[in-house]
Amino acid sequence: MNKHKHHIIAVAVAMLISVTLYAAHTNQARLSLLKPLIKYNTPFSTEISTDSITVWEKLLEPELEEQQHYSLLFQLKLLTVRALITEGHFSLAIDKANSMYQKAKEMSYPLGTALSLQAIGNTYLNSSTPLAAIESYKEALEIISKVPDADQYAKTILTCIILTKLKFWQMANIEADIRQLESLSNKDKNLGDVFLS
Repeated sequence: MNKHKHHIIAVAVAMLISVTLYAAHTNQARLSLLKPLIKYNTPFSTEISTDSITVWEKLLEPELEEQQHYSLLFQLKLLTVRALITEGHFSLAIDKANSMYQKAKEMSYPLGTALSLQAIGNTYLNSSTPLAAIESYKEALEIISKVPDADQYAKTILTCIILTKLKFWQMANIEADIRQLESLSNKDKNLGDVFLS
């Protein structure tokens, strides 16, 4: 009887270990599929549906927090807000953006706060309140400009500001926004030239 009990325990432990390894493998696979979407700020692809993004964010969040991959976590949350907007789930997108903002504030994490404000701006934009969207984007830009090595985020936020202004004919200071975007782009180009030489 004792022999069978030990065998059952050994099988149960082996199954638990294999399930844990499988989950880790699938989370790595999920992350590798999500990274191009995050990089190109796209809330869907032929391989990943918008519904999958929202589910995967819930599955990946504990692991990303445990490993302290906060940058990736907040980028994934921003992607989730965009996916919810794309699906027409505006109230869920607003809730997600607001909870994202609260989490970033609790953590005192400026990059997370800026990405949260970008997400909030996206929800304003899709609820036809462009002035509120622009203000949210501007606040995000102000915060991100103080974060080291965050030019790529600043360029994305500036692009949101410029496109929103163009779409809704809000042309105040648009030339300055375009010059700032050009300056960041030229800075990246010059850095690339330094690395190539």
